Amino acid sequence: MGFQDFSFAGADSPDMIETQAIPRGKLLVRRGIPVEATDHRVGHVEEFVVTPESGEIIFLTLKEGHLLRHEISVPVDQIDRIGEAAVHLKLAEAAVELLRRD
Repeated sequence: MGFQDFSFAGADSPDMIETQAIPRGKLLVRRGIPVEATDHRVGHVEEFVVTPESGEIIFLTLKEGHLLRHEISVPVDQIDRIGEAAVHLKLAEAAVELLRRD
């Protein structure tokens, strides 16, 4: 089934366990992992925006806030590194706030 394989807990069980085989040298970024500015956590990954022609990632969209949720689009060149537990930005929290769309 490509990159996703599904296993079932039992024949009569409604529980489904999803496993993913990630190609060597590739990294999976899950929706909801933290996004860290240089000085503070600023939200969590919502999605990546890609160009339709090339499939190249151009923006990381993050969500911030607990009650009032805001979307922020961060240009991909402002990502410092992507780890398994968080996406780290080159920007400080104040600079990320300037990108916020209300």
